[in-house]
Amino acid sequence: MHNTFLLYTGEDESLAKRVYVDLLKGGVRPWATAYDFAPGSPYEPTLEAAMDASTHVALLVTRAYYSNDVIQRLANKALNSDKTIVVIEAERGADMPDVDSDPIRLRRYARGIQSLVQALPHDDEPIEELHAFQRANDAYFKDDQDAAIMAYKEIENPSPLVLNSLGAAYTAAGRYDEALEVIDQAIEQVPDNAQFYRNKSVALTGAKRIEESLAADEKALELEPDSPENYSSYAMTLVVVERYDDALKAIQKAQALVPDSLLYIYQEGFIHSQAKDYEAAIAAFDRAIEIEPHYEGAVAGRRIALGHLGRHEEALAEVNKEIKKHPKKGSGYITRSLINFYIGQYEDAAQDATAALTRSAEHQVAGLFNRAIAYWKLDRKTEAQQDFLKAIEQMPILGTAEGIEDNAESDLTADAALGLLQSMIDDGLIPDA
Repeated sequence: MHNTFLLYTGEDESLAKRVYVDLLKGGVRPWATAYDFAPGSPYEPTLEAAMDASTHVALLVTRAYYSNDVIQRLANKALNSDKTIVVIEAERGADMPDVDSDPIRLRRYARGIQSLVQALPHDDEPIEELHAFQRANDAYFKDDQDAAIMAYKEIENPSPLVLNSLGAAYTAAGRYDEALEVIDQAIEQVPDNAQFYRNKSVALTGAKRIEESLAADEKALELEPDSPENYSSYAMTLVVVERYDDALKAIQKAQALVPDSLLYIYQEGFIHSQAKDYEAAIAAFDRAIEIEPHYEGAVAGRRIALGHLGRHEEALAEVNKEIKKHPKKGSGYITRSLINFYIGQYEDAAQDATAALTRSAEHQVAGLFNRAIAYWKLDRKTEAQQDFLKAIEQMPILGTAEGIEDNAESDLTADAALGLLQSMIDDGLIPDA
């Protein structure tokens, strides 16, 4: 059982993970999103429950802390509670929250960690390595599903939560029958857990069993009728069957429950985009950006919608500003590669995809996909096929026409990918599904 909740922003995750491991070695029992957040769990409620169960909160403060509404909200809740707050100053010049004790500074890391361990509840039995569950969660969110599955399966007598997490990893790997088998085991043990039904819905959608997926979402809503996560899941399933009006009603119910949720506002924009109502999509994305200017999903969605409306120059101007400001981030290059593809600048599209591949591990599949279709349009068949094979290795569903149609950003990118896929089948590089 953990005793210390480690609170930090996503931008500081690398440092937080290092601190987490060193706290374990010092005998502290921490909880951190990177290692302890189980796939498919509701984000803020899970963090709040973990914090409520802790006696101490270790708050990692950098400049990024002050631009993250969720983390600040949780920090304010902790500061107004009876918990012991330990502030970790990780960046010179960052303003410190008002607490009774002086911050522990990590600028001299080894000394800082030693002070931190002494300030937190600890015992004399340090843990030298992460538990399989923590390793599995970390691998899952790095999109290394093979490693996640192996680690979850190391756990003897797995709990329903572990079974559900294993199911989520199987789903992410496209192994839907195995996912459903273990999620059903979790449901058999705890039949009233709405989270398990949400994850079952995702697996059923992947298996193209859409009516059953909708039924799983409806069961989740029956169990928890006031859950915004349930309405969100239901909305995304309704999109698959092109019931866009019903999907909008569902996501609006989620928004009514959590009015400022960036995810639900983004999902409204996504639904409008899927319905080809791009002006409404842009309006929703703009609402999300007004709350959080750097919310990548909304920023990228807005630019793609602009592209669909033929407003390519406007989209390019925005993404060029982002790339100039954040030249090391892969997301801007992915978006610009798509825009260049849409306007027929295939050489530039390939170059941007290459830039994304060299900058970001999380954009590997998108980068390979975008570069492959750009090469295809440039009649560079061999290079296109090589990139697409690598993309399929990482995301096997792209080796099928259905997988391409489900995951491509538009009909234009899907058409190019389908032509490339057929050439690979004809050349014997992949079997005909």
